[in-house]
Amino acid sequence: MLAPLKIIAYKAIRRVVLADITCFMLLDVDGLQSVESNLEIRIFDRFEDIARYLVNVPEQVSTVWCELLSQPKTYVCLAISEDAIAGQLWWRGDFVPPECNHNGPVATQLPLTLPTDTAFVFDVSVQPSFRGMRLYAAMLSHVKQMIQADASIEKFLITVDYSNRPAIRAAVRIGFVEVGHSMLIGLGAWSVAHYPDSKLFPVRVGKYRGDRDGARRQVDIPPLLDSQIQVNQSRRPT
Repeated sequence: MLAPLKIIAYKAIRRVVLADITCFMLLDVDGLQSVESNLEIRIFDRFEDIARYLVNVPEQVSTVWCELLSQPKTYVCLAISEDAIAGQLWWRGDFVPPECNHNGPVATQLPLTLPTDTAFVFDVSVQPSFRGMRLYAAMLSHVKQMIQADASIEKFLITVDYSNRPAIRAAVRIGFVEVGHSMLIGLGAWSVAHYPDSKLFPVRVGKYRGDRDGARRQVDIPPLLDSQIQVNQSRRPT
């Protein structure tokens, strides 16, 4: 009874002020059970290879996907039904820019620096007509098969908004365990923030964009190289 009341209060607060509670969850790759799917599941690291599946999606989505896939160590796993996307799951390694880890508002963007044994999974979604088919687990299983050739990847990390209980329950069913949380409350120039404790180490959590306290710790955001800017511009969809 207490948890639903907390969620209601959290949602009410978010209507008035900037508020974010993010749950950090980890999964050991070896503990992930294999799940098969009747749909075609494929992994891509080039925008050109998925452009035909994005014909009917908004141009803004295509642009974001193009820019994501132009970044190093960034991949998307798609569940495909008759050349239409039934589900998607993104993951990347090394550095996670704040744009890839947030709960909507720009102020909730939170950068992460990952150890070499951890992959960050984000933007997981399944089309309504395909829900209940365990596509989340099936896509994650497919990713596991790919990275088994790379023995250095041992863990998956996800972040989930505290109020998104269906997503948290789905992650728990797969085997994810909550290992920490972050919190941000802001109103105008005032803010207060909390970051995960040492249980998440060696993952380094940066600073909320909406955290106004300049003294708070943050990770070093790698500069965008000129060559990467050129790649992003040249690979935008036409």
